[in-house]
Amino acid sequence: MPLKILIVDDDECVRRAVRCVLEGLGEVRESPNAAHALSRIELERPDLIIADVSMPGMDGVALLEAAKRADPGVVVVMLSAKNDVAVAGMALERGARAYVTKPFDADELRDLARDAAQSPGAGARGASESGRPWRVACG
Repeated sequence: MPLKILIVDDDECVRRAVRCVLEGLGEVRESPNAAHALSRIELERPDLIIADVSMPGMDGVALLEAAKRADPGVVVVMLSAKNDVAVAGMALERGARAYVTKPFDADELRDLARDAAQSPGAGARGASESGRPWRVACG
């Protein structure tokens, strides 16, 4: 079963760029904010979440904590425009696999996704409870 990837960022251009980098590694979905992402996490159980740190409403670190409560096995990679050591440390302490600054290196992001694919349970989670297939697209 392919890796399920959820990209969470309020910037559509960033979501599209990340999706294009990762599309060959699995089935990719996008969320424009943390609240929307939480409903997807509950229903679709992604293997990998790529989340922006700074978003309106719930920020990426709060999303990380909620995602880990919902599914302790999910791999979360944080994206940020700021190289903030304190925030990076907090995210890593709370379970993030990595903290990547924007603009991100495509190869580095691909490698992190490949590592996530090797995590126990990755790509082997049950089918989406919504019954909707995951789709890979790059427009």
